[in-house]
Amino acid sequence: MKHTGTAANHRDRPDRRSFVRKVGFAPAWSALATLAACGLAWPFVVDDAFIIARYARHIAQGAGYGMNPGQASDGVTAPLWLVPALLVEMMPVGPILSIDAMTAMKAVGLGCAVIATGAAVYTMRGWHGPRAAWATGAILAVQTSVAAWGVAGLETGAAILLVVAAMRGALSDAPSGGSLGVSLAALAWLRPESLALGAALVVAMSLRHRSSAMRAVVIWMAGVAALVAFRLAMFGNALPLSFYAKPADLVEGTSYVVRGVFATSGGVGLVAALVWGLRGCFRQRAMAWALIAHLAAVAFAGGDWMPSFRLLAPALPIYAGLLGAVAVGGSRPFSRLRFVCMVVAVFVSATDFALQLPRIRATAEPRRVAGAQLAARLQRYSTVAMVDVGFLGWKSGVEVVDLAGLTDPVIARAKGGYLAKQIPVGYMEQRAPDAILLHSAEVPSIETVAETRAGKVTRLRSLAGFPVERQIASWPWTRRHYIVAGVYPYAPGYYYVLLTRAEATSDADTDSESHAESPKSAFAARCRLDLGA
Repeated sequence: MKHTGTAANHRDRPDRRSFVRKVGFAPAWSALATLAACGLAWPFVVDDAFIIARYARHIAQGAGYGMNPGQASDGVTAPLWLVPALLVEMMPVGPILSIDAMTAMKAVGLGCAVIATGAAVYTMRGWHGPRAAWATGAILAVQTSVAAWGVAGLETGAAILLVVAAMRGALSDAPSGGSLGVSLAALAWLRPESLALGAALVVAMSLRHRSSAMRAVVIWMAGVAALVAFRLAMFGNALPLSFYAKPADLVEGTSYVVRGVFATSGGVGLVAALVWGLRGCFRQRAMAWALIAHLAAVAFAGGDWMPSFRLLAPALPIYAGLLGAVAVGGSRPFSRLRFVCMVVAVFVSATDFALQLPRIRATAEPRRVAGAQLAARLQRYSTVAMVDVGFLGWKSGVEVVDLAGLTDPVIARAKGGYLAKQIPVGYMEQRAPDAILLHSAEVPSIETVAETRAGKVTRLRSLAGFPVERQIASWPWTRRHYIVAGVYPYAPGYYYVLLTRAEATSDADTDSESHAESPKSAFAARCRLDLGA
C-alpha cells in the first residue's frame, strides 16, 4: 500500500523534466544571457530619454504635453513610451519603491528585451528545432544594440518585444490576426519606421490566411488612425517634430544601415541569412523580406544620430532567427559554409560588444559629476538655449530653447539639416534666453574685450561646435548681448561654454579661470569657427 501511495504522489506532482523538455533550455539561457549583457550596459542612458521623463513630469503636474510648462510640442516620437514614466510620476509607485521615471523606463526596457530574446528563441525552437534555437540565442546574446538600447531609457526594448510578437502572430502554424494587428498598432506608437516591416508580415500572412490578415490590417490601421488623430488634435500635424528636425537623407541612411549591418552581423551573417533564407521555406522567405523591408525603411528614414544602431535593434530577432535556422539546416555542400558564416557573425558582434561596452558604461560618469554640477549652475537662469536639452533640462528644470529642434516647433521647421538649422534671429530675440549653452569639441578660445569694476568682460573668439551653435555664436546680436560666463569640461573632446546676458552678469557669474586655449583637434580643424575680434 505504501508503494502505491508513493506512486500516486508522483502522479500528482508536476513533472519538472517534462516542463523543461517542453520549454527548452535554450530560451531560458538566452534570456539570462541578455539579462547579463543588459546588466553590464546598465549605466548607459541616452540623453533623449530625459526628454520623455521631463514630458511625463509636466503631464503629471498638469503643466501640459510639452518640453516647457504651458508650451505644447510634439517632441516625443513614441507617445506610448510615456506610460512607464507616467505610472511613476502620477501614482505612489515611485516613493514606495524609491524609483524615478528614468529608472522605471530603464527597467521596463530591460524586461522587454529579456522577454523578447527568450520568446524569439522559444519560437525558433518550435519552428526549426533545438539547434536553430541555440544558434538564435547565441546570435542575440552578443548584440550591442540589444544590450545597450534595452537599458538606454528609450522604447527600443519594447519595440523588440512587439516585433517578436508580430512575427509569431503572422508566421505561426496557427496565425493570429489579432496578435499581429495589436503588435503593429502598438509599434506605430513607438517606432514609425516599423511600417515597412509590418507590411511585409501582413503580406506574408495574407498569402496563407487572408481573413486573419484582414483582421490584422483593420486593428493596425485603427491604431495608426488613433495616433494621427492624437497628433492632429494636440498639435495640428500628423508627424512628430523629429521628422522635421532631422530631415531624411538617403545617403546618410544607407551609410547608417551598412555600418549597422557590419556591427550586428559582420556583413556575412546578413548575407547568409538573406541568400539562403530567400531560398528556404515559406516562413524563412517571409522573415527575409521583413528584414529587407526594415533595412530599407531605416535607410529612407535617414538613419539615426545615436550610437549602437538602435533603429536596427527591433529587427535583430528576425535576423537572428533566420540566420540560426539557415545555419543549422540545409543539405551539403552549403551547410558547413552557412555555419561558418554564423560563427563569423557571432565573433564580429561579440568583438563589437566587447569594444563598445567600456565606452557605453563610461557615458554615465560625466553626467553624474560634471553634468550635475552644470545643471545646478543653470538653475540660476529662467530660460537657457542649448542643444543638449535632455539631462540638463530635466535636472535643472529651466525653460529650454531647443536649438536642435527636437522639441521646438519653430526651430524644427526652420531650414537646414539636423544640428544645422538656420534659426531666425527674430525668434531668438523673442525667446530672449537668459543664457546660451554651446558645445565645443575643443576648449573654446576666449578673449577679454574690457575691464570693469565687476571684472573682465570676455567674449567667445572661436568654437568647434555644431553648425547651429557656430551660427548663433557668430550673430552680431549674440556678441552684442551675451558674454562668456564660463567654460566647463564635460568629457574628453566635449566642452560647454556658457554665455549670459551682459547686463545681467556679475563677477560672481564668471569663471575666468576655466578659460584656456588648446591646439586644434582633427575635428575642430573641420568645423572650428573663428569669430574674429
